[in-house]
Amino acid sequence: MRVLAVFEKELLEVMKNRLPLIVPIIVPMVISTFSIIGEKQARGLEPLLATPIRTWELLLGKSLAAALPAVGATWIAYGILVAGMGILASPVVFAATISGMWLLAMLIIAPLLALLGVNLGILVSSRVNDTRVAQQLGSLVVLPLVGLGIAQTLGKIPYSLPMFAAGALALAALDVAILVAATRLFQRETILTRWR
Repeated sequence: MRVLAVFEKELLEVMKNRLPLIVPIIVPMVISTFSIIGEKQARGLEPLLATPIRTWELLLGKSLAAALPAVGATWIAYGILVAGMGILASPVVFAATISGMWLLAMLIIAPLLALLGVNLGILVSSRVNDTRVAQQLGSLVVLPLVGLGIAQTLGKIPYSLPMFAAGALALAALDVAILVAATRLFQRETILTRWR
């Protein structure tokens, strides 16, 4: 029983530090950065850019294709966590894993974070020529999330459902702004001629 109590304490620390929200931002960023530079290097981007599809439609499609696997993996992992906590944990710990705050985080914030990571990855990869550079620059997006976790652990930021709801609204607005910026900076003709 002592091992289970330690496990429950560690699980609550992981949840408290928002570590489950890092996966939906890192995984799609890796996919999205490769979706521009990798396709260019493989000569698959030119035919795609020559189609009559609008730039925002192209970028939205790339965003969804990169974000959906990460969000799906996050939801599956969260489902396994909830099932495991339902079997192994005390009612207090189980209630913490299915609280309104974490349901909002998993169902709303995780997809918004995935889209943010993807759009920033696409934005960076449309301006650089190397996949590794794009992934390294894009990974800087994770730093503010880690910083929020550290600030919360130190007691500087309250940890509540209203904070998560405000964060979801801010992320939605940021996602739209980044998609608009990526659409404006993603210039088909320049990419085709500059990368030859």
